[in-house]
Amino acid sequence: LLEALNCDVTIVGLEASGQFAHPPEPIESNLQSIAQLVRQGAYDIGFCQDPDADRLAVIDRRGVYIGEEYTAVLCMLN
Repeated sequence: LLEALNCDVTIVGLEASGQFAHPPEPIESNLQSIAQLVRQGAYDIGFCQDPDADRLAVIDRRGVYIGEEYTAVLCMLN
């Protein structure tokens, strides 16, 4: 979807090997390396899903974790 919207995308963990660089639950303590990557890489946003894609966490451009419990609320804001 992001590529279809002409976004520049960097995918981490694309290889579906079953081996994860961190525990797969998208909680703040498990996403510190991703938060650092977003912060240092001058990205606008980071999206992190769990393996079955039913939860989504967001990392803002400053590397701040926005947990899965807020993603539905963010979708409702204009």
